[in-house]
Amino acid sequence: MLVVSLFILVTVSHYVNSIQFLMDGPKNSDTYGPFDVSFRYFKPCPDIENTLANITTSLYLDQNVYKGGVNLTLNDAARIVEMKVAIHSLKNNHKKLIWDYSIEKPCLNRLVATALKKYVDLRSCVLRKGYHSTFVNFSESVKIFYGSSFFYGEYIAKFTLYSTRKQVILCVTADEIIVKKT
Repeated sequence: MLVVSLFILVTVSHYVNSIQFLMDGPKNSDTYGPFDVSFRYFKPCPDIENTLANITTSLYLDQNVYKGGVNLTLNDAARIVEMKVAIHSLKNNHKKLIWDYSIEKPCLNRLVATALKKYVDLRSCVLRKGYHSTFVNFSESVKIFYGSSFFYGEYIAKFTLYSTRKQVILCVTADEIIVKKT
């Protein structure tokens, strides 16, 4: 897990300078630094009507830790061929794409494979037919994904898993609010 965390931190720190150009204004102690995070929502993507799975989500706060749950029911097994992550900043009800990342063959990616291995045969990358349920510590995941410092603001994160022929297996979105650490 340490290797995965280090990989994420290196990747994010590489993108922070690129993201700075997309944000409003320069990086300084009023706009960037150690942070606390809260969530307004975590839900299935509203713009995706046809998925291969029936999806329900939950979000709750437990002792200052945000946790999210995903329940997924597949009628047929599905091969995962791609994962996409898109991060938008949200300011004055205007969304601006700041990060769009695609991972082909996600079961060969160490980071993604670590998250999927409980549900997927990593050699074939097939998600088994049936009911799947998981909970994620969002507070911890955000720190791993963004690192210990990031730009303050509101962000919409969208995670999508695709099967063959670009069919959507799973699509979820979360509204993250990042504020200066108190």
